[in-house]
Amino acid sequence: GTSSSRGTRRIYAFFTKHVQDSINVHGEAQTVMQNLKLKRWWKNFELDCFPMPTFDSFNDLIRDSAEQNVVVAYFAGHSGEGGALCFNTFGNNVEMEMLGPDQVALVIARASNGALARAGGGTIECVVLNACHTRALGVALRAKGVAHVVCWHGTVLDSHAIKFAEEFFEELAASPMEYKEAFEAGQRAVTRVDPRAVRRLCFLSATSLVDLDDEALDSAHGSGNETVMPQHAARQSGGEGGAVASSGDGNADIVRMANNVKGRAELKGFRSLGVPLKFHGNSIEEGIRMYEASEIDGRRVQEYGLEESRYDLWHNSTKVAGKKLLRIHTAALQYMFGDVTITSYASLWKVGGAVDKKAQQADSIARHSAVGHFRDSLNARQQPGGGDGGHQHMLDEMWHCIERLERLVHDDRRLQTLKQNKKQKEAQDKKQSKTNSPANSYDVLCGRGSDDSERGGEDADADDDMVGSFKKLRK
Repeated sequence: GTSSSRGTRRIYAFFTKHVQDSINVHGEAQTVMQNLKLKRWWKNFELDCFPMPTFDSFNDLIRDSAEQNVVVAYFAGHSGEGGALCFNTFGNNVEMEMLGPDQVALVIARASNGALARAGGGTIECVVLNACHTRALGVALRAKGVAHVVCWHGTVLDSHAIKFAEEFFEELAASPMEYKEAFEAGQRAVTRVDPRAVRRLCFLSATSLVDLDDEALDSAHGSGNETVMPQHAARQSGGEGGAVASSGDGNADIVRMANNVKGRAELKGFRSLGVPLKFHGNSIEEGIRMYEASEIDGRRVQEYGLEESRYDLWHNSTKVAGKKLLRIHTAALQYMFGDVTITSYASLWKVGGAVDKKAQQADSIARHSAVGHFRDSLNARQQPGGGDGGHQHMLDEMWHCIERLERLVHDDRRLQTLKQNKKQKEAQDKKQSKTNSPANSYDVLCGRGSDDSERGGEDADADDDMVGSFKKLRK
């Protein structure tokens, strides 16, 4: 049955704090408890707090959450870029480990009431990630079917997180199933404190979306700039947020579009380097095909590692009605490259980044193929109307990365040439050795080796005389 028919609705709140952290997560836990337990309306929920959890204890609690009718999982505390959450290793608040979306998202999704919930049904309806850099995890949770996710892009101050938590849960307790209204209450509270900070607050839901503007998201990844515009605000204002306007060839780009000429070329380059173009078993390329064929919608496409942008999809000079350019979301990039430290598409191309690492592992044929595809993309990006005028830093990173790959290809060819020369020399030496050895016992008896052919005519005549004498003796 539904969570409302199982009894009192319950919130599990997890709080982690390293001894060196300034984040006041224990103070936040106390504030949340006061909001829910010291108010008259707290009876709509039960609240269980778990300070300093290990991942094993977190896993066990979430696994059994349906039995307790847990509808909200709340996390506050230490987190890292790329959506990695921090867990204590021994429960002593000193030793900690960072675990990324690949490890955390599946645990929660299996206990949710979403598409990937386990047999028997989960109960978790909403996950609140009230910590820094949690958007990548939020995207991964939505892709796995969690109905509502609250998360932050970039850093969040302790005071802002506490203010959001107070208002979010107070509104939710008054209207226990209205997650959007609870989010908006928390959003208004943060706005009153710092209008800039609220622009990093995201609500990813099956019914509503408050996300970052595409251009601002990529800019913020690279610069840490907090002045970003929520996606819904950009649409309402009709503004492009500083992004390049779409041209008839569909080349307006936010550095990680996957279903235009540049993106498809880069996907081919990744495949050449052995990167699996999959997100939790779902093919990214198949997701693009299904989306463009209207077999899946903009929500389902997230399960394939993709997100809709706000840019229209064009085929040649024809706009495709109701379709947008797709981008690969951060959680999918982390999954594809097996690297939870990836924070943006642009970061793939940096020195020692994910592309460099894959190139080092690949063979010479794979490197050469990848360089060709990446150059095709770069050439398209640099053409008039290529849509990358505002992303010169990423273009430079990509250019230098291609140069590094080309040096590897050059080294491969040089090494191959050296090997071939060595092999040819060994073959010649072997042939020369056979030539220098006595041909047969007759030559040995005559005292003649292979070097006789190089002696003068006089020696050769002497040999002929000796052979004639030898033949006469045999007769």
